[in-house]
Formats: sequence, C-alpha cells, structure tokens
Amino acid sequence: WQRILRATEGLRRENRVAVERLEQPSLLALQRKLRTADYHIIHYIGHSDYDAQRGRGLLVFEDESGNHQPQIVTGEALGREIGEESTVRLVVMNSCHSARQPDQDALAGIASGLVVRGISAVVAMQFVISDASAQLFAEEFYRALADELQIDLAMSEARRALANNTAGAE
Repeated sequence: WQRILRATEGLRRENRVAVERLEQPSLLALQRKLRTADYHIIHYIGHSDYDAQRGRGLLVFEDESGNHQPQIVTGEALGREIGEESTVRLVVMNSCHSARQPDQDALAGIASGLVVRGISAVVAMQFVISDASAQLFAEEFYRALADELQIDLAMSEARRALANNTAGAE
C-alpha cells in the first residue's frame, strides 16, 4: 500500500489520480464500492492459487463477518463482479498463479476470466512470487504509469526492476 502511494504521489498531489483502499476486503464490499464512483483500476493484493483438479483460479478475500475469516472466491466470481462494472479498464493482480488458466475453459482462470468479461488489460502473475518482489513490481509498474508510459512499457519497466533487484530469480 505504501509503495503504491509513493509511486502515485505526484499524480495524487496534482489531483490527477485518486487512490482508495477497500477497508473490508470482501467481495460484497467490492461490489458496493464499485457502485459509488467510476473506477478505472482495481489492484488486488492478496493470496490466490490455481486448483488444477477443478481447473480454476481461486482468490482469498475476507468474509462479511468482520472477523478476518477467509472467503474463497473463484476467478469467475471476481470476473463477474468486475466485468459488470463498465468503467474498470485495468486490473492488477499482485498474487501468485493469478495468470494461470486451464486449456479447456478461459473463464476459469482469474486473469483470462477478467479479459473475457471485457476488462481491457490485466496484469497477473503466472507463478509464485515473493511478497518483496510483488511489492517492488507494483511500485515500479505504477511509477512507470505515472511517468505516462503505456501499460506494456510499464510492465517491461517493472520486470526489469525485478531482474535487477533479484538477479532474475523471479
């Protein structure tokens, strides 16, 4: 969160970008938040995995109890929720295996399911990524976007920052 705030500081100071945090990270809270304004980017920071037996991506949100209990959300459910919101243009998934998908069902993968539902761009991770690398990736990605680079160039900048920082390990 702090790295994203640092990366967007100049744009926020100029009132060109607003960054909000979803205080209760549940799917229902996301649904409610998306009704309140036009959002262009959604950034998910959390855990996700790919269930190879069932052939679908899974994310961990919190349930509605307020006790920080996990709620397992399928990529399809997230895609349905975000895909219904026409103002979202970019989804960034700072989570492991969020780019994996089965060959037989594109809707079952997290990232692919979002694209199929009309999201213009999705940034996601194919494999396991450490928290430190995910944080560095997000910061450099948003710094590059703040420097007005296109998404694909911002991706390249973030990937190079990872390679320079971790000797190519991730």
